[in-house]
Amino acid sequence: MCLLLRQIVQQPGGGAHPFSLLFVSPAPAARDGGFYEKLAGFFIHLVPSFILVIGLAIAWKRPFAGGCVLILLSLLFTLQFNTYRLVSYFLIISVPLFVAGVLFIVFHVLAKKEST
Repeated sequence: MCLLLRQIVQQPGGGAHPFSLLFVSPAPAARDGGFYEKLAGFFIHLVPSFILVIGLAIAWKRPFAGGCVLILLSLLFTLQFNTYRLVSYFLIISVPLFVAGVLFIVFHVLAKKEST
């Protein structure tokens, strides 16, 4: 079991490209308005994705600190977006951030243990 866990956390992020988060956004283009209003709406809807990319970049450089940041982001997103109201929203938005944060912390602990 420990070998399987080690193989999972050897690659932080699980191989997903961090910039794939940049394009996860609701479609604000369906609103009425000019081009610049739609473009501004698009970037406003991407702010949470930009925050996640920053947290992921921190986690890649410093796994322990980044894991803590991702866990805090999961709590922040839970409170800000009220994902605690629906189980499906909570499982889709908050739980993956929490699990990723825990995996980065586990990776840090295992890497530290192997280096000593």
